[in-house]
Amino acid sequence: MSVILEKTIKKSAKFGIWKIIENESWYFNHEQIPSQVIERTRMYKSAQRKKQSIGVYLLADHLLRSNNRLEFAYSINGKPQIANSSKQISVSHSGSMVAVIISGTNNIGIDIERISDKIDKVGSKILNQQEIEICNSLTTKDQFDFKHMVWGAKESMFKLYSIGGLDFKNHLTISSFDKLNQSFTGNIEKDRYREVVFGKYMIIEDYMLVYIIGARVS
Repeated sequence: MSVILEKTIKKSAKFGIWKIIENESWYFNHEQIPSQVIERTRMYKSAQRKKQSIGVYLLADHLLRSNNRLEFAYSINGKPQIANSSKQISVSHSGSMVAVIISGTNNIGIDIERISDKIDKVGSKILNQQEIEICNSLTTKDQFDFKHMVWGAKESMFKLYSIGGLDFKNHLTISSFDKLNQSFTGNIEKDRYREVVFGKYMIIEDYMLVYIIGARVS
């Protein structure tokens, strides 16, 4: 088992982190992996990407305590869904880390990314004026973390929205930021769509993890 973090957020929401430490044969010979999941890995060329895909299934199965009964379905946009269930799920992976969040009541999103100096180039493409003002009020080190948090938060909001067509600068905004509690509030605004999300972030080893909780699912 490679679950390095598991946390309940609300009574009906929890997330977990899976760290890939086993070799490829462990994943493909694991007795829990259904043929549906193995078949889906064939679309990936990278061995690491294959292991990430299987890690997502194993982590989700663990969080749901499904005992190998979990089945995934996918929307036309490729968003993973839990088959025959109203529960919401969001997944992310980067390098050796896999993240999954599940909720029975609310819209959700999650993102995990390796921390890198490349964020300075990405930051100029995703930060709007309001976020730049927040960023400029921080220390140099905190600016570095803030940019990573915004990137993860907007990736998470993109997943929550799930329809696509979002501009990260114009449609997604971090409206408040609390460094002490590692939390933030975000807004998704596109055409007539409006949603406020509440999020948390944390650094795990050399990765930035961000998750968000949105409106209750109707």
